[in-house]
Amino acid sequence: MSEIESYQPGTVDLTLPGTPVLPALAVRLGKRGLRRFLEFFTVNIRNRNTREAYGRAAGAFLRWCEDRGIREMAEIQPIHVASYIESLQGQYSKPTIKQHLACLRMMFDWLVVGQIVPSNPARSVREPKHSVSVGVTPVLSAEEARVLLDSIDTSSVIGLRDCALIAVMIYSFARIEATVSLTAEDFYPERRRYWIRLNEKGGKVNKMPCHHNLETYLHEYIEAAGLQPYPKTPLFRFRAEHRPPRGAGVKRDSHPEEAALIEAAPEIAPYISELKRKGRKVAALALRQMLRLLREYPREPFLAAVAEAARYGFTISTVWSG
Repeated sequence: MSEIESYQPGTVDLTLPGTPVLPALAVRLGKRGLRRFLEFFTVNIRNRNTREAYGRAAGAFLRWCEDRGIREMAEIQPIHVASYIESLQGQYSKPTIKQHLACLRMMFDWLVVGQIVPSNPARSVREPKHSVSVGVTPVLSAEEARVLLDSIDTSSVIGLRDCALIAVMIYSFARIEATVSLTAEDFYPERRRYWIRLNEKGGKVNKMPCHHNLETYLHEYIEAAGLQPYPKTPLFRFRAEHRPPRGAGVKRDSHPEEAALIEAAPEIAPYISELKRKGRKVAALALRQMLRLLREYPREPFLAAVAEAARYGFTISTVWSG
């Protein structure tokens, strides 16, 4: 028996947060109808927060219908939706009520297109009017923003990161999700100034020029974190230090014997370069042996052996032993 067929009416309630259950009205739609109902939340809605909010709204409405004796989804009429919306007045704010109605409209549209119900009972129901001219999010004044930024200890990479992150939100009014999604290449020069590229909700890309103070904060952080060679890496990293992404490679220090050899015999530098191309392990062994031979034997025989090895592509140990 499939998972959808195993659901029993009355065992499901989307109004309980975190409970993966279904209302009885949805279960009575049958296997095909129930699958279409589930696909509305899983296939049609990509944002997790929206999916959870719509799940609670749909569950609350369907339970309200069950309490009033409605046994089938097709029995729901516009008057039922209107009565439900009216019952929410005084309990929730107007934006929440509008969200509930938007969920019902979209859900029944999805069921109508899938030929599960004949019509959309929520389509004709009017929503409460609500308009906002001033946002509810408090905006920092210039003095408050300066006090906040100056209070951050920027003696470490962590402090520079935090300062740059807060500066992006202050100077661009970006959402936190768009800010933490920035990569190093989203801060770029164009037309003699720097810009930032914000990936907003709905796949929208917002490009805007940087304030000169924001440029300073970002430049200081990027330089301290060492992000310049890695444009694809996240701009604001969890770790203080930068770790190159897999495949980017790590620049290794030169062999300690190399500097001593070149200082004593500069003419063997081309041969050392050829040795290093054969691999770090091969080069390390050869350089160590060359330094020992240079210290133990006269200079002229040593240089002659190096020249012979370079001519035939051998290591100096092969020539010396021969």
